[in-house]
Amino acid sequence: MKKPESLTYCPCCGTPKPDWDYPVGARICTLCSMLDVSAAVHLTRETVKRELNVTEYTLAGRKSARIKARLDMYARLGKRCTACHNRKPADEYHASAPQSDGLQPMCKACNKIWIATMKSGGRQAWHAVRAAMRAASPEGK
Repeated sequence: MKKPESLTYCPCCGTPKPDWDYPVGARICTLCSMLDVSAAVHLTRETVKRELNVTEYTLAGRKSARIKARLDMYARLGKRCTACHNRKPADEYHASAPQSDGLQPMCKACNKIWIATMKSGGRQAWHAVRAAMRAASPEGK
């Protein structure tokens, strides 16, 4: 049985090529190593631009940029909890991939209170507890 060839990504031209296509000890493929320096630099710049466009203009790239911008804002101002209306740092929230900022809307402390209240008293009890927490908040309702 023949062993499958492993492919290595050439940083110059941006294509995956088999290991035998690289000179011993070289980081770039044989074709790129035969180019003159100015052509190799131009080819490398084009590869970097192409990869940058892929990361910027894909759905995942745009979402990660949006989440990073929101987390930077939360580092300065804090995120407002939907239950108690207090501003808290981003590490006080659980992760949630579907959310636009990647964080749950309710902080960890309020989430624990919500679980306990829903188990013992139900939805009406939760609304009363949440109203009391919001009234105690400096930002109010």
